[in-house]
Amino acid sequence: MSERLKPPATNRRIATVVVFTTAFPVDPIVEVSFVRPELAFLSACFERVIVVPSMKGSVQCALPESSVDIDHSLAQRIHPGSSMERWLMTTDVLRQRWLLQEMTRCPRLLLHPSALRRFIYCASAAHRISEWLDDRLAAGDWDPLATVLYTYWLNYVTAGLGRGRRRFPDVRIVSRAHNTDIYEVRNRPPCYPLQPAAIEAADLVLADSEAGRDHLAGRYSSYRDKLSMAPVGSPEPGFLNRPSDDGRFRIVSCSYLKTVKRVDLLVRALSALGACCPDRDFEWHHLGGGPEHAAILEMARSLLPENVSWELLGPVAPDRVLEFYREHPVDLFLSTTSFEGRPVSIMEAMSCGIPVAAPAVGGVPELVGPDRGWLLPMQPSPGDVAGLLASIASRASLGAFRSSARRFWETHLRADRNFDDFARMLRSMIAP
Repeated sequence: MSERLKPPATNRRIATVVVFTTAFPVDPIVEVSFVRPELAFLSACFERVIVVPSMKGSVQCALPESSVDIDHSLAQRIHPGSSMERWLMTTDVLRQRWLLQEMTRCPRLLLHPSALRRFIYCASAAHRISEWLDDRLAAGDWDPLATVLYTYWLNYVTAGLGRGRRRFPDVRIVSRAHNTDIYEVRNRPPCYPLQPAAIEAADLVLADSEAGRDHLAGRYSSYRDKLSMAPVGSPEPGFLNRPSDDGRFRIVSCSYLKTVKRVDLLVRALSALGACCPDRDFEWHHLGGGPEHAAILEMARSLLPENVSWELLGPVAPDRVLEFYREHPVDLFLSTTSFEGRPVSIMEAMSCGIPVAAPAVGGVPELVGPDRGWLLPMQPSPGDVAGLLASIASRASLGAFRSSARRFWETHLRADRNFDDFARMLRSMIAP
């Protein structure tokens, strides 16, 4: 057994939080709307805030005014440039137990070559991460007694950090968990790389919804004491959206265009809505692009009747979503997703006073209540959605729903309050 190393002597401990992301601040779309607002609150509680992305590349995102350091060394370690280094990284994992444990846990990987390759990469990257952390702590870069390692996803990074701190058990590890890293069924085959190892590694795992927390607690009952919930939130938009005043009923959806979001179901529902309400005019805007863009575009062209005008806006930067709500009247935010945690898209709509209709999946029922929106069945049909939309559009006014949506956001979903609570909780994990 390796001896425990002592941190270098210093006159004063420097409270440090190291934030492990996948793409921020390298990618200007992925994670930015979640991670960037949180950094200011972390900076208020910690003397040092260090962001460590797993993706290689230059900084593409505007950083908060508070001082935040970006450390690219981990990405360099787990994404070697030469073919020889990549081969060595792969062979490293063959000497580790992780891959064997994952194969035993999920033997169906052998039937899914692409998933198997992903698991091999995750296991080899976790091994490299463990070595990287051990090197950093041994060099005295961070004081283990004053450092919190915070992973934004419950994934192979968390697992690697857990093994890497073996000689420095005082350093704390906290992980958020959101969706695919909670529900293994979201993956094909239904197995998420190193999920048990990640949960074991963390001192605290914080799901973004009560539903996610309860799912993990049911699956990993022996770790129930370290599983909790920490809501995210959305920022104050500084305005309230205005409803339509011309008799047209306007619907907005906002999501990545992929199968799990079931935007094809939404299009079919709008087709049925236009047919059952031929004397009404409807308008639909979708914010977001993705691999199904061409298919959804063709479906809308072929199915939507003349009394349903529509627009697919394609990829939309996070800031542009609120700009759209500022500039355009919206009567309803509609989601037809099949899986969710607590969607930020719903929170943003509610912050602007827009009522929501969405299926009762994941953490959605924690947001959408009978006074501020409408819950659809978990597996709605186009007729279910169209019938609900027709009922909502027939109301004389949605003013009470709009006010209630905004009040609920102010009480439960304000990013500033939730992020401040989270940052203070992280800071409390460091010994005074």
